[in-house]
Amino acid sequence: MKKIFLISFLVLSTFSSIAQVSIDNVTKEELLEKQNRAFPTSGAVIVDEKNKVYFDINLRDGNFISGEEVTRKIKLYKERDLSKLSFTIPYFVRGAYAEDVTIDEVYVYSLVNNEITKTKITSFESKKEGDYREKGVDFTKIPNIPEGSIITYRYKKLSENLDVLPEWFIQGDLPKQRSIYTMRIPTYFTYQMIQTGSQKIASNESIIDVKYGNGLLDSNTIKTLEKTLVALNVPTFSEEVLVDNAANYINKVRFDLSSVQFPGSKQQQVLGTKQTFFENLQKNKRYWKEILNDRYYRKKISQLDLSAKSDLEKADLILNYLQKEVTWNGMYGIYPENGLKSTYLRGQGNTADINLMLISMLRYVGLDANPALVSTRSNGKKKEWQGMYYNNLIAVLQSEGSYYFLDASSKNASIGVIPIDNLNGVVTMFSDKEGTKDLISTPAFVSSRKENYQLEFKPNGSLTGTAIHAYDNYEAFFVKEKFSFMGRFKYIKELEFVNPGLSVHNFVLNDNRTVDKNIARISFGVNKPNGSFSFNNKFFVNLFQFYDGKSNPFVTDNRLYPIDFAFPNSYTYSVSLLIPKGYKVDVLPDDLEIKDVDSGVSAQVKYTRKNNRIEVMVGLLKSKAVIEPEYYENIKQVYNSFYNKLQEQITIEVELE
Repeated sequence: MKKIFLISFLVLSTFSSIAQVSIDNVTKEELLEKQNRAFPTSGAVIVDEKNKVYFDINLRDGNFISGEEVTRKIKLYKERDLSKLSFTIPYFVRGAYAEDVTIDEVYVYSLVNNEITKTKITSFESKKEGDYREKGVDFTKIPNIPEGSIITYRYKKLSENLDVLPEWFIQGDLPKQRSIYTMRIPTYFTYQMIQTGSQKIASNESIIDVKYGNGLLDSNTIKTLEKTLVALNVPTFSEEVLVDNAANYINKVRFDLSSVQFPGSKQQQVLGTKQTFFENLQKNKRYWKEILNDRYYRKKISQLDLSAKSDLEKADLILNYLQKEVTWNGMYGIYPENGLKSTYLRGQGNTADINLMLISMLRYVGLDANPALVSTRSNGKKKEWQGMYYNNLIAVLQSEGSYYFLDASSKNASIGVIPIDNLNGVVTMFSDKEGTKDLISTPAFVSSRKENYQLEFKPNGSLTGTAIHAYDNYEAFFVKEKFSFMGRFKYIKELEFVNPGLSVHNFVLNDNRTVDKNIARISFGVNKPNGSFSFNNKFFVNLFQFYDGKSNPFVTDNRLYPIDFAFPNSYTYSVSLLIPKGYKVDVLPDDLEIKDVDSGVSAQVKYTRKNNRIEVMVGLLKSKAVIEPEYYENIKQVYNSFYNKLQEQITIEVELE
C-alpha cells in the first residue's frame, strides 16, 4: 500500500491532456430536457462516459503500473431511477497487486429559480473486509436531487496488475448515448482484446511518443499505442430470469496481457495457449508431488472398511470421510493455497487443497482419479483462451468406462452430484501421465422433487393435514445446501412466509444418500385457517396453494438468452383432500396434458375422485438443462397453459338431503 501512495502524485498528474478533461459543461437546455431523444422511455441516461486507461512508472522500483480514470455525465429524468446512478468501486489494498482508489468531482446540477445550481457531494460510502475495500456514492441518500438534475463524477484507480486491464463494460443498468474507452499502452506490452456481445464499436489507433515517470526518469520517449473505442446509443442490458450468468451476454470488452518485449530482450509470452497451460501443469513436479504424498492420512484411510467394495462404494466412503474432516474456506482455486498436508491438519482449505487431497486418497486405494479444471457459472463461460479461464478444481473418478464428478468442498455433495456453480458446460480433466479430456458437466440424469399433501377440509374453511417432500440428486443437494445455510428455524419460517396463514409443526428433515443417489426427505404438519374463502354458502379451495412456484417466469414477449435450469428436473405435486360428511364437490376442473418436444418441457394436471376424497396430481418435467431462445415461444405456451390451470379452484358446498 505504501508504494502505491508514493507514486500516486506522479500517476495522477501524468497525461494531463487525458486526466483533466472538464466535466463542468452542463447547460440550461440539458437541465430542461424532459426526455432523452435516443431513449425516450428511460428514467435516466448516461449522456457521456469516458474510460481512460494509462501506464506510468513507479519511481520506487522502476516497474510499470496502470491507472484507470472514469468520468460520467448522467441525466436524471425520473426519480424512480435515482438508485441506478449509484456506484461502487471494489479494490484490494494488499497482496501482489495492491490498488488505490480516489473519488473526486462528484456534482449535482439542477435548476433553481431558472438558474443553474451546482452542489458538490462529499459523502461517500465505504466498506472494509480484510484486504478488500469498496468506495462509492449512494445517490438515494443524497437529499434534494430533483428530476431533471444532471450528475457528474470522476474516479481514479491505480493498480500494479498489468496482466488484465480494466474491462470496458459497454452495457449496464442505464442506457448510454456515448461510451468511450481510451488506452495508452507502451508498445512493450501486447494485449489480447476479447469482445462479448454484438454492440457496434468504432475504433482508431496510432503510435505516439510519450514520456513516462513525469519525464523525471529519462528524457527519452517511449513508443506508445493510443487506441480509442467508441460505442453510441447503447441500450440498457436486459435482465432475464433463469440465466446462467448475465456476464456471458452483456456487451463488454476485456484485455489480457499476451506478451511483453522490452528493448534488447526476447519476446516473453504471458498468456500462452490452453495447450501450453496444461503442458506446464503436467510438468509441474511440485503439483503432482502434493498428490503423491499419502503419509499424513495413510493410517486413517486404512481404518476404513474398503474390503469387498465396488469402486463407487470405496469412493463414497472416502468422500464422506474427507467431507467430515476438512471444511471449505469459501475460496475457489486451481492451485493449492495451504498445501494438502497443512490443509488436512488445519481442517480447512480452498477447493484445490480439498479436491487434490481427495484425488490423492482415491489413488491411494487404487482408484483411477484425476483433477479437472472448471470455469464456474459465477466465473462465466469463456469463448476464447484468456486469463482466469479456469477458476476451480474438482475431482473426476473413472470406473468401468464412465466418468463421475466429485467435490469434497461441499458437505452435501455426493458421487455425480457436485455444487451447482460447477455446472457450466465443459470441464477439462488432466493427469500427470496422459493428455487432457473435455467432459460435459451438465447432468444427463433427471433430478426429481415430489411433494404430497394429505389434507382435510374443515367446515370452518381451514385445511389441516400432513406434507411429505421427497428429493433426489440435485434437488436433494439444493435443499440440503439451503437448510445448511438457513438452519431449521429460518427454513420453517420461509415455508410459512411463502404461504401466508400457514402454520408448520412437527418438522423433520431426513438427510441421506446412497452410492448412486443423493436423497432428502422432509415431513411436517399443516394447519392453514385461511385455506379457503367462502361466498354465498360455498367454499372455494385452490388445491395448488402450496405449489412452489407462485408465478409464471416466462411472461415477456421475447427471449434473448438461453433458458438455464442448471440440471434436468421433474416436479411432482399431489394433494388428496378429504371432504367431510355433509359437503360435496359437484364438478372437477378439466385435466391438462401438454408437451413440447423441442424444448423438452411437458406439464400435466389430473383430477380424480375417490369416495369422499378429491385428488389432484401435477407434473412438470424439464428434460433439458438448457433451452435455446429459439424455442422460447414453445415453452411459453406450455407454461401459460400450466399456470392458468394452477389458478383454478374447486367448489365445496353443503350437500342437501
